[in-house]
Amino acid sequence: GKKLREEKLHCRTLTIKIKYSDFRFHTVRQKLAHPTANSGVLFAAAVRLFEQLRLRRTRIRHVGVSVTDIEPQNFQRMLFDTETRRELLDAALDEIRSKFGFMAILPADTLTLKSKYRMEPNGYILHNPALTR
Repeated sequence: GKKLREEKLHCRTLTIKIKYSDFRFHTVRQKLAHPTANSGVLFAAAVRLFEQLRLRRTRIRHVGVSVTDIEPQNFQRMLFDTETRRELLDAALDEIRSKFGFMAILPADTLTLKSKYRMEPNGYILHNPALTR
């Protein structure tokens, strides 16, 4: 969501692709109800898509999340609608994180990860370096 907001863009479609160790892959996509750059909306859609995947009992080599049907942010919106409030919240979070680092403000439910993973200014360090950004 942050990259879309930085470029003043919105997307209409979210895609998840899983590639397995045998190089077979599975892809699912969802067309969103309306264009968005909202991190919460995109994350919720990604979780729903991931739950739809028929995961195999094979090691996963790659997980990809992409957005398509990208358009400029200048479409007509209703004043004070829920999406506008979410966009304002995302903009505030982006500003805080750019000034103080990504870990400066987090959802409360992610704080339980502190006991399992090492934290750095840009996020949690997962056990497999290929899984970190």
